[in-house]
Amino acid sequence: MKTYICKLKSKKMMEDIPREQWGWWKDICPGRTLILREATKEDLERCILDDKASHDNKDYMCELSRHGALVNKIAIEYYHASITKI
Repeated sequence: MKTYICKLKSKKMMEDIPREQWGWWKDICPGRTLILREATKEDLERCILDDKASHDNKDYMCELSRHGALVNKIAIEYYHASITKI
């Protein structure tokens, strides 16, 4: 599995994100660096998304576990491929 080192936007930078697109990441880890993978269609099917949120897996990254939570790419300041593959 290809992984990515993702730096999330600061809480201040996230203020521009529409409320219906907020996720756990807005209050839990703004400004932090996470290791994530690309989201799959299966990830979107098992997660609860607001009706107004994108339902395209290309708009999300996901935590590494099979049941990981989604992170909307609009919350990511930058990311790059990780050297380590899990």
